[in-house]
Amino acid sequence: LSALETLRAAHFDLIILDLDMPLMNGLEFVSYYGQNRPPLTPIILCSGGSRANTKAKDLPVFVVSDLPKPFEIPELLALVERYAQPVS
Repeated sequence: LSALETLRAAHFDLIILDLDMPLMNGLEFVSYYGQNRPPLTPIILCSGGSRANTKAKDLPVFVVSDLPKPFEIPELLALVERYAQPVS
């Protein structure tokens, strides 16, 4: 829950989220996060085998990509470049 509290206190351009987390899994996080008022920060889900039970149509629009593990670093960097705002 501290991640959700951090998101309420600060602005981020992009969230990279693993589905397999210890206290709250990624889908639970997305559900709680989606209860906030827009605008919501885009989320890239990093998923392994546990992703098989969830279909893309079940995800909210602020989940902009599902990056299956293992992934190549250039794949991740391309998504970050696409969705994060450049630092000036």
